[in-house]
Amino acid sequence: MPSELPGIAIESGLATVAGNEKLYRKLLGKFLESNAGVVNEIRTNLKRKDMETANRLAHSVKGVAGNLGFTDLFPAAGELEKAISKIETEAFDVLIDNFETHLNVVLKGIEELEKRDAVKKTKEVPSDEKPVDIETVKPFLVEMGGLLETDLMEAMNRLENLRPHLEASKVQEEFKKLEKCLDNFDTDDALRNLEEIGRILGISLTTS
Repeated sequence: MPSELPGIAIESGLATVAGNEKLYRKLLGKFLESNAGVVNEIRTNLKRKDMETANRLAHSVKGVAGNLGFTDLFPAAGELEKAISKIETEAFDVLIDNFETHLNVVLKGIEELEKRDAVKKTKEVPSDEKPVDIETVKPFLVEMGGLLETDLMEAMNRLENLRPHLEASKVQEEFKKLEKCLDNFDTDDALRNLEEIGRILGISLTTS
């Protein structure tokens, strides 16, 4: 991770994911993907007088901003949410403009980070297929199978534990599919992919 990004307190954001940089990067990317058009959505719903939806959108951004360390966007989203909930229509334009300004700073910072990551990946030389240490991998697979139904954040942490063992192995394609399912919060397909990885490696996901 870079030492800083515009509008983002990286150290604070990392603290919410126990210092897991890869997970934090993933959550930043998810925010960029989900909120590029949120200002237009809020404006559209306010024009329609759909205060409930507009309020929900502002609240969602505020929640993520607080968790990921978006220091200026967090209060801006909170002020907008408060005005919408109280239907203070005379304040909407100023607060939305302020919200948009801080949102764009954050989105631009995340875009720059993703560009750096893309350049880095193009320079990486693919390695030969790695053998899998079954005894090391098995407990992570078994734990992840249980966590998919109870604690998605911890399941994502197990994914990062498995990455160095599986992403360049004979199950690398299945691992990529598993990662994509978790990115989309699709726990059902994630479990199926996890079971397929276990089948290929000869590992049972049951603890018995």
